[in-house]
Amino acid sequence: MNNEPFLRYYFSHQTKPHGLTPKITLQVYIHRPMTQQSVIDFQLPIFADNEGHLNETEYINFMLDYHQIQPEDSAMLIHEISEYMTKILTPSVLGTNFHFQINLTLTDNNPEATARFDVDFIITDLEGTTRPPLMGERNETCSVCFENFNNGNYICALSCGHQFHFPCIGEWLRTNISCLLCRETNV
Repeated sequence: MNNEPFLRYYFSHQTKPHGLTPKITLQVYIHRPMTQQSVIDFQLPIFADNEGHLNETEYINFMLDYHQIQPEDSAMLIHEISEYMTKILTPSVLGTNFHFQINLTLTDNNPEATARFDVDFIITDLEGTTRPPLMGERNETCSVCFENFNNGNYICALSCGHQFHFPCIGEWLRTNISCLLCRETNV
């Protein structure tokens, strides 16, 4: 049995001259070694008061939730982000014209987390391959909605070769990262 905690994290930061409008950003990297997904990488603007305390937490919470960080871990991380900010963003530092980037690197070993970022990427990539059905395909049936391909929707093919209406397979892939017919996961 693996006793490793689901979530490990560490902070770092960097500063660089930024001219007249300094800003503070939170750069988040999420590694999920128990999945095959790539590193999740996103940046958020964050807002601090004059003493370096974190003001806005709703968007940070939304993004952590979107990437399936557990609610109790999200609350703890937001608290830790605020604590880290008050240590590095002193009033004298906040008065300078520097851009501050706080880096939060997470290793999430939660086996229940899906590869949501990869799903979004797969669907976007798949959308670029959609096309109208060819003459010989118009009487074939979509295995999701059971309608013929000639009903006006564009179709697409997964890497396994199975074809579907794009909207139908897009919805399927959001909850099942596999082909509906053969269960191939390299979609």
